[in-house]
Amino acid sequence: MEVLKEEWVDAVGFESFYEVSNKGRVRRKKGETVYKDGRVARFSQTILKQGKDDKGYPRVYLSVGSVKKTVRVHRLVALSFIPNLESKKTVNHIDGDKSNNYVHNLEWMTNTENMRHAFEIGLYDERNKYCIRNIRNNTK
Repeated sequence: MEVLKEEWVDAVGFESFYEVSNKGRVRRKKGETVYKDGRVARFSQTILKQGKDDKGYPRVYLSVGSVKKTVRVHRLVALSFIPNLESKKTVNHIDGDKSNNYVHNLEWMTNTENMRHAFEIGLYDERNKYCIRNIRNNTK
């Protein structure tokens, strides 16, 4: 079994402050920031702790100056590593595991493709009849 070497790139949208890895980890870059009130904070390079949002997706809090933003890790990995040539808006977990944010487990899809995939791998059951009917009837 081949071990994936961890590779770090600038996090898209946060290039000056954060990096993301192909293994789904996020780290703050070493540097400093100046707050609105003039205070200067110096930061060491640190791997960020990930929490989970209300849907169970790993997320991190990113801060640039005084602006804070919550970002889902799988989306940050996809934006930073996977070309989105067809401008699809949804990031799909190929194995259906929301916590597996390795780059080889992610792909761009339309929302319809993502829902169809979820049904095909068993993430939805008969209790979701309305959703399933729409997936089966939608040809996009």
